[in-house]
Amino acid sequence: MGYIFRWHEVYGRSYLKKSKITKGMLIGLLYDYARIHKRPSARITFSKNHVNLYLGAGKKNFLGLTMREAYDVLKARTVEKAVSKGNGYIGRSMSVNAKRAYERGLKPLSRIRSLDLKQNGFYYSVAFFRWLVHNWDIKPKEMHHTSASHRITAFYDGSVIRYAAHCCNLELLYQIYKGKITMEQAIQEREIRYAKARILDTLLGGKSGRAVSTDGLICDNLLFLSSKLCIESDNPGVDIMEVFDGWPENWKNENLEKLAMELEKHKITVYLKYLRK
Repeated sequence: MGYIFRWHEVYGRSYLKKSKITKGMLIGLLYDYARIHKRPSARITFSKNHVNLYLGAGKKNFLGLTMREAYDVLKARTVEKAVSKGNGYIGRSMSVNAKRAYERGLKPLSRIRSLDLKQNGFYYSVAFFRWLVHNWDIKPKEMHHTSASHRITAFYDGSVIRYAAHCCNLELLYQIYKGKITMEQAIQEREIRYAKARILDTLLGGKSGRAVSTDGLICDNLLFLSSKLCIESDNPGVDIMEVFDGWPENWKNENLEKLAMELEKHKITVYLKYLRK
């Protein structure tokens, strides 16, 4: 775990305070980076010992970083630029944009209460909602500076809560949250299977009418090639060659691994707009 040091003042005397760098801090910086630089594909992954930063198409990736190194990379590319795009501070405690967000009814995660959730159709606990936000990429509505040290805070509103309530597989995710099932068991419960298939290229935007081989995931009778491309598995232009109940041995496909997690998270209705016929 990394640390950052910030100057604080008490009774006119300055001192350095050590603050722990958390996953939430890094995720918040990444959201701000993606918004400022218009890089929606930017993402961050965590393992037991390191952090990987993927800063979007055409940008350098940073792999195998410590928490502190990841913080420094994101801060250098985000905080300084974010400050120049803001509207200044109210005293030393809050940016003008943060105050305006409060006035429009947006709230940091720490201020969201059970009533806020219930009013927007989310009938689980506040603790579960916070877990979803931190672990399942529930994006905030806005990001604003809320301290003189340029700490960036995520703000949420009813639309974010409604997204979680209507688009996420809450019953399945709640079982993971409570420790009743593992991620692997959730994939089995969601009946996500791994498939090798041959597909007419006309379904993929081609014109030759030839069949191409591809790997994908099957869920709810749809063959997913990506999060934005799925085809009915019984489509005449689709020939499913092999299906695996578990992740095939020696099959390393980071994109499909990420897609499997998205299918755990989302209801199938989220993807129907990407159905190719």
